[in-house]
Amino acid sequence: MKQRGFTLIELIIVILTLGILTFVALPAYQDYMAKGRATAAFHEISTGKSSYEIIVNHGYRTISTASDIGLPSDTDFCQISVNNPDNTGTATKAISCTLKNTIGFSSNAEIYISRSANGIYSCDTIGFPEKYKPNSCS
Repeated sequence: MKQRGFTLIELIIVILTLGILTFVALPAYQDYMAKGRATAAFHEISTGKSSYEIIVNHGYRTISTASDIGLPSDTDFCQISVNNPDNTGTATKAISCTLKNTIGFSSNAEIYISRSANGIYSCDTIGFPEKYKPNSCS
C-alpha cells in the first residue's frame, strides 16, 4: 500500500520558508502603510489651500475652523485645524493635520502647511521619520 502525504522535513521546510517571508515582508508592509497614511494626510489638508488663499487675499472673514475652508475637522486620518494669518499674511501651521493612527510615528505626529507673507505655501512635519514624509514636504 502506497502512502500519500508530506514528510516531516517537507513540512518543516515550508514552515521555515513562510516564517522567513513573514519576517522580511511584514516590516516592508508596515512601512508601506505608514507612508500611505502620511501621504493621505497631506492630501487631506492640501485640498484646503485654494479656499484658504481666496479668503486671505480677499479678506472675506477670519479663518478659525477647518469648515471655513471647506475641510472637515475630523477625517479617517486626521484631526484638522487651521490658523488665521497675521497682519502680514504669514501663517505658521495655516492648515495642520494631527495624525490619528500614529503607528510608525511619534505620538504627536503632525503634518502642516504654512503660508509665507507672499503667499507661498510650504509643508513640514513633526514626529515623522524621514522615510515617511511625502515627497513635497521638507
